[in-house]
Amino acid sequence: SLKNLKNLHRDINISNCKIGDFIISNPKFDYSFSLISTDISGIGLIHCTDSCDASETKIKDFIIKRCNFIKQMHIEQTNISNFNVSFCSILDNALFRISACKIQEMEAVECTVSGCMEYKETTIKNLLLDLVLFGHIIFQDNNVIHYNSRDTVRVLKHEALGCNDRVAAIEFDKIEKILLKKSQEWKNIPLRDKVIIWLDYYTNYFGNNWIYPLCWMMGIVFLLTSVIFACSIYNHFDFSSKGIGMFFHGFLSNLNIFSIADFDQITSSYQLNSFGQAVWLFNKVIVTYLAYQCIVAFRKFNRNF
Repeated sequence: SLKNLKNLHRDINISNCKIGDFIISNPKFDYSFSLISTDISGIGLIHCTDSCDASETKIKDFIIKRCNFIKQMHIEQTNISNFNVSFCSILDNALFRISACKIQEMEAVECTVSGCMEYKETTIKNLLLDLVLFGHIIFQDNNVIHYNSRDTVRVLKHEALGCNDRVAAIEFDKIEKILLKKSQEWKNIPLRDKVIIWLDYYTNYFGNNWIYPLCWMMGIVFLLTSVIFACSIYNHFDFSSKGIGMFFHGFLSNLNIFSIADFDQITSSYQLNSFGQAVWLFNKVIVTYLAYQCIVAFRKFNRNF
């Protein structure tokens, strides 16, 4: 048990050891702490005690490499600039838990997780996960500023779906698609798929905002209704009460996807030219698509509750 580690002027390196239980309380140093090729068979704890201010606990570089965790490893209420876990094994029934920490760079790569890796109430500026996953990842109430790869988000989305946490899965799916748009893979995606992703992004923010398609629908229908009236016998804008009422009636008719009037009736009523007829058909297609996007986003919105 090491307590109140501070003012250390060199790195700490523990390598090629077998450790039972160990505790490091209130670490405060600007150098590296490394666990290399070490088996931890008991409970490891790095934490801040009640007598210490959590904002003052810090480790500059925390490196864990080629270690085996047999029971539990807890890292709590600690500020870490660079946290690197690589080539480690979290064995069956073992728990590797990070909670209430503030981490600048977090990388867990080439690790085999047969037990459980848990992140809880932790702020991470950059996160990279590259895991061989046989067990589980619990990822709750964290604040991640940036995910460094789509694979990281894909792992978390898969785990959320496995736990039937559809709300988290929807959020990770949105982040994955945003990262796809920013990645080098975007250049190799067929144009058709790019258009679908682009439409999903701008019409309902990948199913996460039902206000977007509603506003798009109102604005586009208003514009197209104006074009339709310009292509009809009412080819001038009548600002009298009768003219405004007629325009408003046409606007509601074009907005209503559940009541589609006979095409010949619309053509004869407004005496539309060929361009006006094409605009009317285009309006119905756009309204139907945006209504679908609104319903999809609203269903996902309801799942948040």
